[in-house]
Amino acid sequence: MPERFWQFAYSSAAFLHNRLLNSRCLNSLPHQELFGTAPSIATLYPFGADAIVHVPSINQQHKLVPRGIEYKLLKPLMLGGWLLWEPSTNKMVQLARIIFPQFQPTANLSGHISKGSLGHVVNTMPLGEVPTERLFAAENRAVGCLLLVKDVSIPEHLSRALSGPHHEKWREACLAKLDQMATRDVWEAV
Repeated sequence: MPERFWQFAYSSAAFLHNRLLNSRCLNSLPHQELFGTAPSIATLYPFGADAIVHVPSINQQHKLVPRGIEYKLLKPLMLGGWLLWEPSTNKMVQLARIIFPQFQPTANLSGHISKGSLGHVVNTMPLGEVPTERLFAAENRAVGCLLLVKDVSIPEHLSRALSGPHHEKWREACLAKLDQMATRDVWEAV
């Protein structure tokens, strides 16, 4: 984050400090002492955290436009929402409906998973231990052993097709293809 945002870093640190345990408030949180209610720690994110805001499909010009805009968190707002900075346009905005991808909850896999299920296979699969080089070399050897046979020698252009030994069959094939294109209105012959 650029240095010009130091005041937001300080404000964000104070906001977090007041919602976490510290040595001055032994039995409760500072926020709880001040306001009488416990703060929600589910919405505490650090300064500079990556944030993504969904762009509704109504506002998109075409399908290849990104479906989200990336921001950086500057500070939480007292009445809800966050103050964010968009690095690509260098603008600050206040938004409430945001996704923080680094802090998304993970799936709870503590329940029973049967050994025949896909979940069991995925969870027990050893990652990074597949001998890809050995498999690739074996695959290349197998491909190298394949016998390549040409069924029919295909002429490179029309004049060779019509002057070769199978010229009548090539002429019939070309006329059949032209008739097929004409019946399907693919193009007009000129």
